[in-house]
Amino acid sequence: MARPKKIKEEVAVEETIPTLTEAFGEPEQEVVVKKPRARKKSKLAVGGEAFDIFANEQMAEQTRSLLAKSAMADGFKSAADINRDYLPLPWFAMQYLIGRIGIPVNTIIEFIGQENTGKSSLVMAMLGNFIKYNIPCLFCNSEPKMLESDWISRLVGSDTSIGDKVKRVLEVTERLYTLDDMDKLIRKWVHVKRYEQGIPKSVPLVCVVDTITKLLNPEEAEALIVQEGKDKNINVLKNSVSDVSKKPGVTAKWLHEWTRAICSMLNEENVTIICVSGQNQNMNAGSSSFAADGGASLNKTRIGGTAMNQSASIQITITRKGIWKDSAGNQIGDVIRARVVKNSYGPKRSIEYGMRNDLFSDDTGYIQQAIDMDESFANILVANKIKGLTCTRKLYTSEDMGVHQLKAPALIAKLTSDEALMDEIGALLKISGYELGEDA
Repeated sequence: MARPKKIKEEVAVEETIPTLTEAFGEPEQEVVVKKPRARKKSKLAVGGEAFDIFANEQMAEQTRSLLAKSAMADGFKSAADINRDYLPLPWFAMQYLIGRIGIPVNTIIEFIGQENTGKSSLVMAMLGNFIKYNIPCLFCNSEPKMLESDWISRLVGSDTSIGDKVKRVLEVTERLYTLDDMDKLIRKWVHVKRYEQGIPKSVPLVCVVDTITKLLNPEEAEALIVQEGKDKNINVLKNSVSDVSKKPGVTAKWLHEWTRAICSMLNEENVTIICVSGQNQNMNAGSSSFAADGGASLNKTRIGGTAMNQSASIQITITRKGIWKDSAGNQIGDVIRARVVKNSYGPKRSIEYGMRNDLFSDDTGYIQQAIDMDESFANILVANKIKGLTCTRKLYTSEDMGVHQLKAPALIAKLTSDEALMDEIGALLKISGYELGEDA
């Protein structure tokens, strides 16, 4: 019989350690002693010493060359090389509104507004300024109304000769009824400009659609419109509105597909599209919205669903705030609020400006402008404490700028005459495109 193995017994040596009770007496409350939690090993991804991403600043270009071998290098670049150009804006207040010196090119911009708020006038004034900078523009009108020639002059320049020049080169189409027609016209116009008239791609092209929400979708057009006449170019009603197949979401679906498809043309042909949309009432918001205007300036409800919300780089709502009166108490127009509700490149701000429609002060060779943003910008300077500017009874004073009790138009005229000062002010307001000088 095998002998059992001996088990070596280990005797633990106990140390006499007094308990808390023995050392300090009975505690008033139970004392819980927690063990320190062991630190988990970090899962943060960090680069190793064998690779330094900053060692070779030409890496992006090398990558592009390697991708070129597989024909996949088109559009590939370093982020530092991306510098989007701008379409110049005529008002400093509008520059402050979007935080940019101008409208970014190769994008879709949308203005959403209530009726009779001057949406078309605002966009027309912008087009006039683009044309002054040698930028071809197309205005696609989808409404029965159209801005009159003399009113356009009140939007594009106080010098009547400039207004006449702008009107002669601004290209307008009024026979536009469907979304398909709009798409085909824009594409053909761009083709004519680039490949038949030979305008280089370095020159931006601008297309305005006013208003895009008035255009018929394909199903509506098929039900309502028939081509008649010898040349089949006369559009007339074929059926009543009740005959239209009211399938929901047709316009939204069309705009979703269009905004996706049009992007390639915007980039390749250097085109910017500005869309004007009519604002519909948001039935879900009610009048209790936190906005001062009852939520109108926050309302993006209009025909077409969310397609433009997703695709537009900048969206601005245009709403009427109140009556604009002169110093004598005469009603001369409306106070308009412009509010950025989407900005892919900057802040979301709001401004207020005057839209004059009566009691103009014209003179020989001078025509008073309908849109007045001088006071708006002057008040922006005061609110941001720029150059010590103060305002008393609508008179502006700044020792730093050498102005004393000037009205807003005179103040803005002085600023615009000093390019270095405007660069400084633009930089202080953090408007992209302005640089602060060394001596500022």
